[in-house]
Amino acid sequence: MAVSYYARPRQTDDLDIVVLIQDMEKWDAFFRDNGWSRNGSLSIGEWTYTNGELEIDVLASDADWAVQAIAEAQDDLRDDLPIIPLVWLVWMKLDAGRTGDQTDVSRMLGRLTSEEFKAIVMTLSPWLSIEDREDLESLYQLGRWEMNSET
Repeated sequence: MAVSYYARPRQTDDLDIVVLIQDMEKWDAFFRDNGWSRNGSLSIGEWTYTNGELEIDVLASDADWAVQAIAEAQDDLRDDLPIIPLVWLVWMKLDAGRTGDQTDVSRMLGRLTSEEFKAIVMTLSPWLSIEDREDLESLYQLGRWEMNSET
């Protein structure tokens, strides 16, 4: 859902939420107490839950950036839902390293001005390797080209 706030909406079959590792047992109990069953583990996070109709992927982290991302999401509700801020969504998707995530990053970044993009790079700079920074710049440029081809 968060990608749809920052780029062209795309169809997805699940909802992802980010929680802190220390809260995972509480979230597990919450889902199970409300009729959700754990359906398996994810390659990049914790678990997938289903209620028979919907799926929720619960990604757990103890990273310092995750604490900040979750706190900021609570302060920025969109349609009454906490949506992770763009900078942290970009970082999560870069960190996951999957092709679909890189496409999402490119499309989200492509809508930004140069100044907005530089602000994201500055915020993420403590975690970015030289290769990460180059990847981010390439994804930004690809997104800009895609945006220009749509107009």
